[in-house]
Amino acid sequence: MISTITTVDTTNGTISAVPALANYTVTTMTNADATQPGKPTQQVTYKKGVVDSVSFFSGQTWDDGTKSWLISTITTVDTTNGTISAVPALANYTVTTMTNADATQPGKPTQQVTYKKGVVDSVSFFSGQTWDDGTKSWLISTITTVDTTNGTISAVPALANYTVTTMTNADATQPGKPTQQVTYKKGVVDSVSFFSGQTWDDGTKSWLISTITTVDTTNGTISAVPALANYTVTTMTNADATQPGKTDAAGDL
Repeated sequence: MISTITTVDTTNGTISAVPALANYTVTTMTNADATQPGKPTQQVTYKKGVVDSVSFFSGQTWDDGTKSWLISTITTVDTTNGTISAVPALANYTVTTMTNADATQPGKPTQQVTYKKGVVDSVSFFSGQTWDDGTKSWLISTITTVDTTNGTISAVPALANYTVTTMTNADATQPGKPTQQVTYKKGVVDSVSFFSGQTWDDGTKSWLISTITTVDTTNGTISAVPALANYTVTTMTNADATQPGKTDAAGDL
């Protein structure tokens, strides 16, 4: 039975150890019941050889059909300390909820609560999820993020401040390309933003945006800047992909 798996992001199949400055994860498992081995409990993520986050798994259930553990909750802490065994006080972290209605397509993400310094900062709802057989993962097309200190909400409250971000998944190995975001203030459309100049970063496994065009509008259905609109074009640099979106300039047009 296996208690630890170290997985390195690499295209080199000949490595025999973790390379320096590699991106990798170390997953810990328990084997209390040998007939249900490999119960995942924790995962440490390294970026360029340095601890970037620690995730704790909970709500695990054993599936006899697939002979695997299904996870329903992942708590991920932003930390450089890979030895923590619980969420520290005043930490920044997320709690992601998943469903496992089909054990052959596990871990469908439905909701995520974000904590800043230990306090709820926002709640995100995922929709438009599709399963990709090639990557064995769920692809998300829409994220609705509510500014709230109430981590128990299950839908967008009336008069809330929130955003709805649209993403495409043309390449499942580079998922979640952001294309548009509608911002609501007190439940009413306040602006629509269009993203451009997106580039995929293999190191962080994320999209980097170089330009955001934001239109002042109450029409959340626009797909381009209308004639005679008031809008801004913000330019950003991404020299360091771990610190993306450095603002260069924002021009009112």
